[in-house]
Amino acid sequence: MLKTLSVILLPRSNIRVCWAWTAAPRLGLRKVRPGWWDHHHALYVCIQYVGHQLRGCDAGVRGYRSGHMVHQPRSHWRGGYAEDKRHRGRAYFGPAGARYAGTPVGLLGDAGTFSFYPTKNLGVCGEGGAFVSKHPTVMDHAQLLRVHSSPKRYLHTEVGFNFRMDGFQGAVLNVKLKKLPDWTTRRRAIAANYLAWIKLPGVQLPVVPAYGESVWHQFMLLHPKRDALRDHLRKAGIATEITYPGPMHLQPCYAVLGYSPGSLPVAERTSQDCCLSLPVFPEMSDEQRDYVIATVNAFPS
Repeated sequence: MLKTLSVILLPRSNIRVCWAWTAAPRLGLRKVRPGWWDHHHALYVCIQYVGHQLRGCDAGVRGYRSGHMVHQPRSHWRGGYAEDKRHRGRAYFGPAGARYAGTPVGLLGDAGTFSFYPTKNLGVCGEGGAFVSKHPTVMDHAQLLRVHSSPKRYLHTEVGFNFRMDGFQGAVLNVKLKKLPDWTTRRRAIAANYLAWIKLPGVQLPVVPAYGESVWHQFMLLHPKRDALRDHLRKAGIATEITYPGPMHLQPCYAVLGYSPGSLPVAERTSQDCCLSLPVFPEMSDEQRDYVIATVNAFPS
């Protein structure tokens, strides 16, 4: 993520807009307001707000970064946003295998990154990630940055990074890559069963957009009695997760941005009270899937 922003989002001006919470501050970038899209249960940039920001300071904006968090591509690639040609970098960060209108999401922007964290759909046994770009000059710059911007030993042309993934992690990925399509198929089948068979009153299930193909890194539902539902599942031996239990704009490290409780009420309410992730993984048996569904439906709401 940090490399992507370094390569294509750093402008030669003093106005910088993106939304990468962790990487952007390290590079002095200014973030636009993040929001929460109820229908897809994932943090994303409120694209209407971004558009307003871009129109209001067009001359100084270098690029924007899209995050396809959780499991499926964001709709702001629609309506011409991905085709914006006004000298902006378009960075992508998202799930391996997801598609937007039939196109792998890693091909949508000028550059993109994939995390191979062990819990990801395609994960290594330690730390790892990948950078991709459709532009040879961008790839050349990225490859230089990954080794301290050193084209030859003891020569450094700019301040770079130590982003070299060790060969063992690459060997793990070579094995797992062959299995990823089958794993994704199984995740999609489990998610489809959840969507069809979970009938708990008051529950809000993810919406699968017509333009996207999800890889279901997580299956996140909303329920007004989230904590009680989680305790009900725990007593039945079913592990769940509260993914992002607090919104990023209220983290102490971002107090300097000036956000306060109530600034983003939908994000705050959803993350703190409603959002819950159910088990979804390729090795999950039909019996385990059915047990999860039956237990959710049995919650006394």
